[in-house]
Amino acid sequence: MEKNNKNVSEIEMDGEEIKEYMELVHNFFQKMQDSYEDEKTKKEVWEEFLEYFEEDKFEKSIGREFFYDYFKLQTYKDFMKETRGKKQNPKLQKLINTAKQMESKDHLGVVNLPLNGTKDDRIISLIRAIIRSNGNIPYDTIVEVAKKGKTNMQQKVVKELVERIQQCVVSLEDYGIIDRNINDCNKIFEELGLSNLKFEKRNPPADEYGENVSSHEDVGVIDSFSEKLLEDRKLEDLILLDTFWESQYLTEKMKIAKAIKIINDMGDFGKDDVSARIPDADILIEDVISMQDLIMQLLHTKQMDIKEWGIVGNIENKEENISVVAINNSRFRGPLIMSIGTRILEQMLDVKEEELPEYKGYLSEEYSEIMSKILMFSNEYFKEEAKKSMIQENEKKGVKDNKKLKTYALIAGKKVKRDEDEEEIEK
Repeated sequence: MEKNNKNVSEIEMDGEEIKEYMELVHNFFQKMQDSYEDEKTKKEVWEEFLEYFEEDKFEKSIGREFFYDYFKLQTYKDFMKETRGKKQNPKLQKLINTAKQMESKDHLGVVNLPLNGTKDDRIISLIRAIIRSNGNIPYDTIVEVAKKGKTNMQQKVVKELVERIQQCVVSLEDYGIIDRNINDCNKIFEELGLSNLKFEKRNPPADEYGENVSSHEDVGVIDSFSEKLLEDRKLEDLILLDTFWESQYLTEKMKIAKAIKIINDMGDFGKDDVSARIPDADILIEDVISMQDLIMQLLHTKQMDIKEWGIVGNIENKEENISVVAINNSRFRGPLIMSIGTRILEQMLDVKEEELPEYKGYLSEEYSEIMSKILMFSNEYFKEEAKKSMIQENEKKGVKDNKKLKTYALIAGKKVKRDEDEEEIEK
């Protein structure tokens, strides 16, 4: 699959945006400097800041291990499906016999899960690994071992995703991106007349004893990414959440990197060459594309519990055409907005551009901007608040604010159709 590589110098930023990111870098640097109370020189603190920035990039690559674990989990699930119904499924017994024969002929060779093999090939490899670890055990014992393996692998994959999401969010908070995005979103909420739905940065659902300590029942943005609130979520939902924040992290880190290079080139801290410390975006870009590919395959094969997905618009730039995809998952606070190169999307789904599905649900340009900045799970308080506001808006006499009404309905989890004459975003 083709890549859309982009290095730091190629990132397009206007003067105002460069100034904004230089200020974000300066604020983070200043916090580090203040923490030392003049114990270190500016140059020493700048060096430490660069070290943090450099180390941060290595922590964020999700790597091949996740995808191997994910497909191993799917193989466990495929195996367990074969155990349903009859006490001993003849097809599964045949696969077990094949695995035992292969092990008897080659019990020392490496057994890897063939990611590009058939479902049966993967199940046979899984059974071989079970037999190699547990000996020539009978059918029922193999099933029990596989059942435990599925549970353990599910926990491992979820843990990997939760840690990944948390790493991205914590890093973005360090650089001041989360605060900025919350403020930007809350301004849009006010403009839409939806002030009661504004984000709070911190509002923990409970203290260490489980007692509610919030001023109301909604959860703060940062608090919504606690391990406790994420670990019981659907795996596919965590994949969506991870892909959003991974993409956010990639975009913001590249812009921060450009600001760092400009500040360094100005010579305020000496003119050291920081080129080697600026992240190579290739690995992160591959991560994002791989996760987007996984999402598209799950959508294409109807393995995701969502209301609707499709193209809401296109962005044309010098390099390529970008498709803007919306995925309406009622467990989030609105549709996930995701930008994918149109050619890459065609390759993912093996279709032509005109065959890509169109998103038919309602999505205002303003609310899509909110969803492009912060994605977090919804909760009953948030939905009920939107539902009450929707009813109140609907009961008003005279001309109703259709945009406000539809946005409340969307957030409340209702299926809302787009007006025929409403333009698609970024078209």
